[in-house]
Amino acid sequence: MATAKIQLICFDLGGVLVRTATDWVDACDRAGVRGVPAFFESWTPQRIETAQEFEAGRLEPSALFDQIAAESPDHTPQQIESIIDAWIVGLYPGVGPLLNRIGEAGMMSACLSNTNVQHWRAIQTSATYEALRGLDHWFASHLIGARKPDVTMYQHIEHTLGVLPAEIVFFDDLIENIDAAKQRGWLAHQVNDSNDPVAQIEAVLDQHGFGPRSTTIDTESDQPT
Repeated sequence: MATAKIQLICFDLGGVLVRTATDWVDACDRAGVRGVPAFFESWTPQRIETAQEFEAGRLEPSALFDQIAAESPDHTPQQIESIIDAWIVGLYPGVGPLLNRIGEAGMMSACLSNTNVQHWRAIQTSATYEALRGLDHWFASHLIGARKPDVTMYQHIEHTLGVLPAEIVFFDDLIENIDAAKQRGWLAHQVNDSNDPVAQIEAVLDQHGFGPRSTTIDTESDQPT
């Protein structure tokens, strides 16, 4: 049986191309919100469900901030918003050359991210994330109305871009999202966000026989944090 030709390289964002805070305590520090209570160190099932509703676009930002602040007597909704905004902290080094390499190889590129309107706006407008403009297509949970590993997310890309599962190489940092992609027939690879994600991705592209790595200087991926 002939091997399908790769048509699309698809990425998660956080932990793959976009560096994030290590945890909520780290995000609080980055936001300048001190005196973090134990509340932020572990999330209840209800709080997790609320955050997932936010990522699926079924909860307005103000409602999320109000709900979390209501459980934390030490923080206002405005402080909660600043903590969430501080969760994304820049790009991993090498993102620009990586996307150049994919474009030079004649491949489509896309992101498929569980995200929210706050982070999405920052990623699309801030100069910190300029290198991501090299992506051809952008797909986000809050716009699709579902979250990975829901099969709807993977089907949406297949149908929108007209590609077969076996024609998609996918990178994500969460094993449940990788497993769901593999069940669809995608060529899915888990990325370890603590060990140079871009280098891991480049190594996989080498295995798939892509062209040489881009030598373009990457000026946007190593922003100070």
